Amino acid sequence: MVRAFFLFSLFLPLWGQVFDAIENPMFEPDREYDLLEVSYQLELFPAEKRFNGTVTQRLKPLYQSVSHLRFDQVGLEIQTVKVNGESCGFSPFQQAPRAGIEVDTQRSFGPDDLITVEITYSGQDPKMGLYFVKSSVNPESDQIWTQGEEMENRYWLPIYDYPNDRTLVESRISVPEPLTVIANGSLVSVSPTPNLPGYQTFHHRLDQSHVTYLIAFAAGEWEKVSENYSLPGRNQPLVLATYIPKGMPVERAQLAQSELSEMLTFFNQKIGVLYPWPVYNQVFVSHFPYGGMENTTVTINNDQELIDPVDRMDGYEDLRDLVAHELVHHWWGDLLTCRSWAHLWLNEGFASYFELLYERQQFGESHFQLEVWKHQQATLQDDGPLVETDRAPENNGEYHSEYRRGAATLIMLHHILGEDRFWRVLHSYANRHAYDLVDTNDFANAIKDFAGMNLDWFFDDWVYQAGAPEVAVSYSFQDGQLSLTVHQAGPENHPVFRFPLEVQCQTQAGLQHQTFWVNRNQATFTWPLDSEPRWLDLDPRGFLLANLDLQQSHAAWLALARESSNPAKRIHAMDKACELDLAATATSLTWLIENDREPLVQAHAIQNSKSLPGADKVKNLWVQSLEHAQVEVRASALNALFGEKLNKKAKKLLSQLKSTDASSNNRFLALAVLACDDPKIYHDEIMARFEPDEMDWDHASALIRTVLQVYPDEGFERCWAKTDTRSWNFLLVNHIRILLSSNPELGINLLQRYLEAWTQTNDLRGVFLGQMLRYAPSEEANALLRQWVQNHPDHRGAQTLQPMLENVPGTTDSGGAGHSAPTQ
Repeated sequence: MVRAFFLFSLFLPLWGQVFDAIENPMFEPDREYDLLEVSYQLELFPAEKRFNGTVTQRLKPLYQSVSHLRFDQVGLEIQTVKVNGESCGFSPFQQAPRAGIEVDTQRSFGPDDLITVEITYSGQDPKMGLYFVKSSVNPESDQIWTQGEEMENRYWLPIYDYPNDRTLVESRISVPEPLTVIANGSLVSVSPTPNLPGYQTFHHRLDQSHVTYLIAFAAGEWEKVSENYSLPGRNQPLVLATYIPKGMPVERAQLAQSELSEMLTFFNQKIGVLYPWPVYNQVFVSHFPYGGMENTTVTINNDQELIDPVDRMDGYEDLRDLVAHELVHHWWGDLLTCRSWAHLWLNEGFASYFELLYERQQFGESHFQLEVWKHQQATLQDDGPLVETDRAPENNGEYHSEYRRGAATLIMLHHILGEDRFWRVLHSYANRHAYDLVDTNDFANAIKDFAGMNLDWFFDDWVYQAGAPEVAVSYSFQDGQLSLTVHQAGPENHPVFRFPLEVQCQTQAGLQHQTFWVNRNQATFTWPLDSEPRWLDLDPRGFLLANLDLQQSHAAWLALARESSNPAKRIHAMDKACELDLAATATSLTWLIENDREPLVQAHAIQNSKSLPGADKVKNLWVQSLEHAQVEVRASALNALFGEKLNKKAKKLLSQLKSTDASSNNRFLALAVLACDDPKIYHDEIMARFEPDEMDWDHASALIRTVLQVYPDEGFERCWAKTDTRSWNFLLVNHIRILLSSNPELGINLLQRYLEAWTQTNDLRGVFLGQMLRYAPSEEANALLRQWVQNHPDHRGAQTLQPMLENVPGTTDSGGAGHSAPTQ
C-alpha cells in the first residue's frame, strides 16, 4: 500500500483510533481453524448506503475438541449462523486484536473435519472497510469500494480478519445498473439479479490463496483501457486493465497503463517468479484515503493520482511510482505475505525497493542515487524499528518505517551480500515461500541457506532495533599514511552497530577506495596513500544507513561538491560547505547552478543561495534560471524569488511562465511570485485558483503558502473551507507550523483562527495539530493548544489531543520549553 501523500508520513493523524477494540494489531492472534475457502454474496444499495450479505466459509479445525468458532466483525447486524446446515447460537467476543462473534457449534470438531459456516448479515454505511461515495467526475454517479488493510474488511464481511491465514475467494456482488464490479480473480459471469429488478450480479473467482485483508472490490461506472501480455507457460494472454471514473478523459487511463507491461517484464525477470495471478486490474476510485492498495488482482488507487497527459511533468513520476509499487506488491505482499503486522516491512520495504530498482532501469544510476538518498534522509528522521512489536492505537501509522527504512535496509543488505548472492537469495526466497506467510526469520534463513552467510548481526542492528548510528570521522595524514578515527554512538539501548564503512579520496594518483569494518564505539584505521588527499568521502555510493559526520576543510568540501560522481554526495558536500562558511561558498554555488550536470543539484544550489549574505548578488542568477530547460531548476528559481522585489526582466519572464511553462505547478508558482510582489494586481487571479475541485499536492501546497502570507485573512477562510478533505487539512496545518518558526506572529494568529474555526465543527479534522506537537513548534503554540483543550473538554478533538499533550517532548503543563520545528 502507498500512503495518500508521502509527506504525510511525518504527520499522519490518529486514524488507528477508529479500530475500536483493536488495542495492538502487531500481535499475531491465536487461531482455532484453517480458513480454506470464502464465498460471499453481497447486495449493495448505494442510495441508502446499505448492504445485505451472505458469506459461506469452509474451514478445518487446527486441533481437537473445537466447539466454538470466532469470526471478526464490527457494526454488522448478524441475522443467522449455520454450521454444516444447522442453526447455531452466537455471542460477542473481544480479544485484541480480534473482535466479533463467537459461534457455539453445539458439538466438537477436530482436524479431520471439514466445516461449512454460513452467516447472513446486513450493514448500513460502515465507518471503515466499505465506502459509498460519489464519483469525483460526476456527482450523480455512485461508487462503492473497499479498503481492507489493516483489519477493516470486518466492517462489511464477517470473517477471520488477520494476515496469518490464507484462503481461496469467490464473490457474487449485485449492484444497480449501470454499475460494473471489479473484484478479486477472474470474471466468471454477469447476470440479472433475481428479485432485484435493474440489478446485475458480477461473479468473480480466485483459485489461488491470499490473505483476507486483500479481499476487495470496486463498483462504479468506468472508462477502461487494456492490453494482452504473453507469459511463458500460459495458453491465454494475461489481461492488464486500467479503469478510471466514467467521464474522465481516457488519456489519463492510457497514461496510467502505459508502462504496465514494461514493469511486469522487469519484475518477472528480477524476482525470478513469473506474475502468478490470472489477471491484473488497477481501478482508480474517488475519495480513496491512500495512494493505492494492492488487493490481489484488483489494485485500488486514488483517482487524484491520475494526471492530465499535458501536465505529465508535474505528476507522472508519482503516478509511475504508485503503479510500480502496487504491481510489485503482487509478489511482495500478495504472493508472500507478512504473517503479522509486526513484519509489514517484508511487504512494504520490498515493494518500495523494487520501485526504486525500476526507476534505476528507466532513468539511470544518478537518479537512483538521489532517490536512495531521499529515502535515507527520511528514514534517519524516523523513530521506529522495522519489526514493530509495540504499536498502540495512538501511534498507529506515525512512523512508516516499513516503507522507507525497509527499502534503505534492503539497499544496504544488497551491498553487503553482493550482486550474485543477493539475487540468488531473492529468487530462492520468493520461490520457497510462494503462496505462503512469512516473517523476518524466513528471510534471514533464506540468506543463510542460499548465500551461506549468517547475518543475524545485521538483522539485530538494522531490522529489530530502532534508529541508526551517529558516525563521526576525522583524519590526518603523515609519512604516507592516512589515519582515520571513527566514533559511533547508537541509541541508548543499542549503542554499537556493525557496518562496512567505504571511504573514497582523491590523491595525486587519482581516486582511491578502501572499506573498513566498524564494530566498536571507537576505532582508528590506517591507509597508505601516495599523497595527502584533496578530499575524503564517506560511503561514496550511498549504501549506509547512518548519520555521517566527516571533519574536513571547507576547501575539501567545495572540491567534493564539484567532483563526486554521486549527485547526492555533491548536495551533501554543498550543504557542509555552506555550514562551514556560507559567504565563501558563494562562488561554488554559482558554479553548481550554472554547470552541474544533474538538475536536482542545480536546484539545491539555488535553494542554498537563498541564504547567502547579500543575496541580491545572486538574484540575477535566479532570474536567468527561469529560462532553464529543466522543470526542477525553474521551480527552485521560482521558490527563491518568492517574496523578493522583482526587476523588469523578472516580471517579464514570470508573466510568460505563468501562461506557458510546461509544468502547471510552475505556472502557478510564477503567478504566486508576482502576487507577492504586487498583491493587489494578482488578487483575483490567485483566488480563482481555489475553484477547481481537483488539485495536485504541489499546486495546493503552493496556493496555501501564498495566500497565508500574502492574503492571510481571506486566504485562511478559503483554505479552511476546503479542510473537509484530508490533504487540504494537512497542508493548512503544516504551513501554519512552518510559519510558527519563520513568522511567529503570523503563525500564532493563524493557529488561533484555526482553533476558533475548529471549535464550531466538533469533528476530528484538527487532529493534525497533535502531530504538530511532536515537533513542539513554539512554547506559545503549545500553551495555546493546551488552553483550547481545557476550554473545550467535550469537543472530540480535545479528547484526541489531551493524551498527546501529556507527552509532548520538552514541554510542561504551562507550555514548556519546546523545540524548533522543521521548516520543510
